[in-house]
Amino acid sequence: MQDQPSVAVWHGVDLDRLSRAELEAAREPLIALDGSGHIVAMSAAAARWAGVAAWQARGRDLAGEFVWCFGTGAATAIASFARSSATCLAVRTAPQRRRPATEVSVVRGATRIYLTLTV
Repeated sequence: MQDQPSVAVWHGVDLDRLSRAELEAAREPLIALDGSGHIVAMSAAAARWAGVAAWQARGRDLAGEFVWCFGTGAATAIASFARSSATCLAVRTAPQRRRPATEVSVVRGATRIYLTLTV
């Protein structure tokens, strides 16, 4: 029997198969969360978007500690997603002084939750 890919396929890549180092090296803005909504990995592009160093974000609650970055509505939606059994979510962040509105796609993989950002 062949391994089935997870539902977390993005740009042809099964995100569940990537190590934390590979996620952090991604060229696109990508954030991986554990099942509780805490940041496991953040690509350099996502860190630049958020205005933090990836290592500083690791282990922090995305919805609770990055509400300033995503806006209340998007952060609440992401937190609700993490607590649910939903498989995907699309949400838009509010525009801010130094950051335009951003489309956030959230998908639940077998082991992590992934956020991709499209400015």
